[in-house]
Amino acid sequence: MNQLASLIQQDRPLFSPVPGIYSTLPDAADQRYDRYAKMYDRMIGSRLYNRLMWGTHPAAYTQFAAQAVGTAGQLHLDAGCGSLVSTATVYANTKRVCVLTDISLGMLQQAQKRLLQHTHTQPDNIIFLQADVRDLPFRPDTFSTVGSFGMFHIFADVAAFAAELQTYLTETGTLYFSSLVAESARAQRMLMRLNKMGEVGGVWSAAQLAAQLPAATITTKGAMAYGRIDHASAFKKAD
Repeated sequence: MNQLASLIQQDRPLFSPVPGIYSTLPDAADQRYDRYAKMYDRMIGSRLYNRLMWGTHPAAYTQFAAQAVGTAGQLHLDAGCGSLVSTATVYANTKRVCVLTDISLGMLQQAQKRLLQHTHTQPDNIIFLQADVRDLPFRPDTFSTVGSFGMFHIFADVAAFAAELQTYLTETGTLYFSSLVAESARAQRMLMRLNKMGEVGGVWSAAQLAAQLPAATITTKGAMAYGRIDHASAFKKAD
């Protein structure tokens, strides 16, 4: 609690709604994603779903997260960690202090259970925090790396979201992110459908995503784009 409190702005509340998980959100926080936690696990963890819908593989998500967490540095933030369906092994094996956030308490409880399957006890270096990625409670210049995996397509203004996440990076820190992109006709149809449902903020190709994030280095595997922005380089390009 004390370590986490030192990372959070003084005007934000901090309490523990359930053992091993902290929160900065009021009890009335939107919990619609709690209902999706188990369904999310089955879908996102499915090799068949990922191959048919997005032309990719869950192992690619794990590999990218491992790259971010394995980077030399001190504190790591996962902004929108979900249930750790693709990242539990990454966090089970790291020695870095990692703060894993999600707006859904149900997702965090699922994440906690999944991590415990690998570690048997909750590691001291892994901190679960219920928080809203649209209004994170952290002090600026706190984290060596920030990861936001499979989150960027949720936001209509990805440039603003990326800029917000960069405020939490140290001067030499790096932002790692991934986003679904319309790299096939099937992926485009699915993203357009999700956009109409309010689950996706925008539908764009990898090239269109790169145009919104000129400081980013972006690669694609199927319909998933993987990117990184070095904090110092981003400011130089902005100048």
